[in-house]
Amino acid sequence: RSYLASLPWQPLPRGWTPATAVTDLSSAPEMLSEGFLALKAGLTPRLDSLVSRLEEAQVPPAQTIAPFLLRAEALLRDGKPEEALAVLDDARRTRTSLISFATLMTMPHAEERFLRARILEAAGRPEDALAWYGTMAAPVTYSLPWAAPAHRARARILAALGRQEEADAALARAKRITAQATALRAPRG
Repeated sequence: RSYLASLPWQPLPRGWTPATAVTDLSSAPEMLSEGFLALKAGLTPRLDSLVSRLEEAQVPPAQTIAPFLLRAEALLRDGKPEEALAVLDDARRTRTSLISFATLMTMPHAEERFLRARILEAAGRPEDALAWYGTMAAPVTYSLPWAAPAHRARARILAALGRQEEADAALARAKRITAQATALRAPRG
C-alpha cells in the first residue's frame, strides 16, 4: 500500500506520517517508498535520513539506484531539473549494477525511467521526454504502474507540440490500459 501511494501521480494518503509507515524498513524498496512519501509530505529531515540509510545499506546491485532516485525527485520538486538529471547521470556512472544501459528498452528500472522523463519534460526537452516515456509503451510487469501515466504524459507533450493525432492515440492507449487494470482489480464472482 505504501508503495502504490508513493507513485508520483498518487496523492499523499490522508494522515500519513513516518509513524504510520512500514516499521521494518530493512529493504531498499520499502525505504524508497517511504522516501517518496516523505517528499510528498515535505518531511525533509526524514528524507535525508532515508537517503543516508539507503547509501549505507547492503542492498542487491539492482537496488543501489534508490538514494539517487530520492535525491533527483527532491531536486525536481525544488524546480531544479538540470541538477536532478545530473544526479541520475551520476547514478549511471557510479553505481554497481547488473543492468545494461545499452538501449532504453533494456533498462528495467521503471522508476528511474519515469523520473528521467519527468525531469526532461521539466527541463524543456519534450522530444527526449517522449523517448523516455516511450520506454513504458508496453505495460510489462516491471513498468505496469507507470504505463498509463506515461501515455497520458506523452499525450500532453504531443498535443503541446501540435501532433494531435499522435496525442489522441497516446491518450486512447492510456485509457485502455486504465480500463484493463480496473477490470483486473474488480471483484470476481
